[in-house]
Amino acid sequence: MHYSRSANSLVRTNLSPWSVELTLGSGTYGVVECVRNVNTRQRLARKTIKLTSKQEEENELPATAVREIAVLKSIHHPNIILLSHVAFEPVYGGGCNHLCLYLEYLPTDLKRYLDALGPGERINPRLVKSYSYQLLSAIECLHRHRILHRDLKPPNILIDYEGHLKLADFGLARQCHMPERTLTHEVVTLWYRPPEVLLNAPTYG
Repeated sequence: MHYSRSANSLVRTNLSPWSVELTLGSGTYGVVECVRNVNTRQRLARKTIKLTSKQEEENELPATAVREIAVLKSIHHPNIILLSHVAFEPVYGGGCNHLCLYLEYLPTDLKRYLDALGPGERINPRLVKSYSYQLLSAIECLHRHRILHRDLKPPNILIDYEGHLKLADFGLARQCHMPERTLTHEVVTLWYRPPEVLLNAPTYG
């Protein structure tokens, strides 16, 4: 599924004012970087999404990008990552514009935090309770709006050094409708799939 670009919701620029400070991650979707505005010094996370040559030619966007933008524009919650703006920018030169999502920046994620723990080291129980509360609060907000994240895992749970937690990466999110539709089981990294998805339930959510 593909969607056309909307001039009303996306910003096109010929020159990016953002300077890359750090690469946070990369994958088949593209790359996520920590960037700073050279004029205002504001720091954000920039998710640059690769477009296929066909998408470029036909002026279309990937469905995952449209879903993520739609969810983040419709949901505002202290434990859900904030979308600052969306733009098409020639971030890598060559005259080719790339789809860029500018998001609230948090320095690390739950996976990196857990991987950094030493042998036998445990998370403070108060922090476990706080993280659990914040994560469940974000999920409750999504479910109240009938939205399934469908990719809950430690790398998509961002944290800072003050104990704040925010849920991110909504490329696989879907809104539930009545009557329920059959959704694909090819969601979520295998190790984090819930039982109903592993058992091929016709509906879930």
